[in-house]
Amino acid sequence: MANGIGPSTNESTATHLVNVPPGLGPASFRYNNPGAQYPSAKAAQFGQTGYGIIGGGHKIAQFPSPVNGAAANFDLLYRNYTGITIGAAGTIWTGANGFGVPGYDPNSMLTKAMLDDDSQAIALLKAIAGRESGRGNNLTEEQWRQAHKMFKSGSADKYLAGLPAADITVTPAGPKTGAGLLKRAREHIGEKYRNVQVPKDNKDWKGPWDCAEFMSWLVFQEAGILYGCIDDTAKPAEADAYTGAWQRDSGKLGNRVLVDQAASTVGGIVLRYPPGPGEMGHIAICDGKGGTVEAKGRLYGVVADTVHGRTWHTGILIPGIDYTDGTPIKVEPPAFVYEPGAKDMRKEIIVKIQQALAARGFDPGEIDGDYGSNTQAAVADFQRAVGLVVDGSVGPETAEALGISLVGGEVGPVQPGNGGDGLDSNRLSPLILALLGSTGRPMNDSAARPGQGIDYLQLLLPLLQATPAGQQIQMAELLVKLLTGKPLGSPAPIPLPSPMPTDVGSLLPLLLQLLSGRR
Repeated sequence: MANGIGPSTNESTATHLVNVPPGLGPASFRYNNPGAQYPSAKAAQFGQTGYGIIGGGHKIAQFPSPVNGAAANFDLLYRNYTGITIGAAGTIWTGANGFGVPGYDPNSMLTKAMLDDDSQAIALLKAIAGRESGRGNNLTEEQWRQAHKMFKSGSADKYLAGLPAADITVTPAGPKTGAGLLKRAREHIGEKYRNVQVPKDNKDWKGPWDCAEFMSWLVFQEAGILYGCIDDTAKPAEADAYTGAWQRDSGKLGNRVLVDQAASTVGGIVLRYPPGPGEMGHIAICDGKGGTVEAKGRLYGVVADTVHGRTWHTGILIPGIDYTDGTPIKVEPPAFVYEPGAKDMRKEIIVKIQQALAARGFDPGEIDGDYGSNTQAAVADFQRAVGLVVDGSVGPETAEALGISLVGGEVGPVQPGNGGDGLDSNRLSPLILALLGSTGRPMNDSAARPGQGIDYLQLLLPLLQATPAGQQIQMAELLVKLLTGKPLGSPAPIPLPSPMPTDVGSLLPLLLQLLSGRR
């Protein structure tokens, strides 16, 4: 599969300066150039797109894919280094830093026959690439074989011409930027969420999405490469994206950065690792100002949100994409989070989490105040059922859906008063936002939390003022009136329980059914 491979270019690319930020890992990874060769007219035959300046003022050729870069390096070895000893070749290759080739007898000869044989040629360039980067290489085995075939073809164009049309995916023309990723992401705000495999090469896809599929689709559309997929060499229409594969690729490709750096970068990516094999993590793209765009869950769809107050394990910048810095950001951690190994968890709160799960039919195991694997799995099942981010952790949104508080107490019915005294708009806003989304009302594209700019107290005030003094308002009636303009006393499409529940977790499924029948 020729994912992201670029065509041959012209000689002018040898004079096109495009620097890639050092935070993306070793230079050979950043520039898709496993041998770290200089720009040249010959390199353009294999898809060179420009060059950068690295340590000591040296130039390094840039390629759209490590396949192009490896092919150009095979060609360079073949043309300029055969007929001499491998030790001499290594010394010439690295100049004053002459180090030979690790694992090879420096007195053995480098021959054209060695480079004609794919297994010998690949092993040799892997050794050179590993020594250049200090961190191995960033090609899969299939990509190494593709690179050797391109080298033997004589150019990127000849290699691509020999492939079946269905197997060719050429890197999109033009600049590949973090700003481009973010722009693409924002165009899909408001679309639905569902666990689904998205064809990465379908530029017209309008949802549904899940978080990893959304991010991998964005990267493919912007840069023409598969990233964060279980098999990055699969056909783009068939490749499955997964947060665990994002975790793998971010480590293998050497482009992990601090979460603060990713949040401060336009188009930077933040990742929460899956809590276990086969489980789901979460991933979002940053706007460089503290905001995110993400496919957040069934209750939300694709929304603008915030990077703050949430658990992230790493930042990611994609090799081959140019980034610009935004506002320096210090990402605020969550005030409270309950998950295996989290600090400062209170036993009595864990008991409430377990009791709330059990009351809703999600078995946390023994109710013992221990946030272990059974509780984590029950939380994930609950999150999946109600449409939240499925990560097995209880933060503010999951706690609200469970009807508990992470600082003690429980979420109870809304109490009326002057202008809504006692109504916590911060606590209600995520739920109201989700329900607004379910009714088709537009969501606010904001750098902060989704729905920022909506004054929930003002929306609710007329309902509160119309309520006789001292009468308690059930949350269900309040929200259904707000969102549909119809009281619960109107004919309903489903039977209503009596008494009506007042906690958010019990109300979510009911309210969604009510709203779907009242649109």
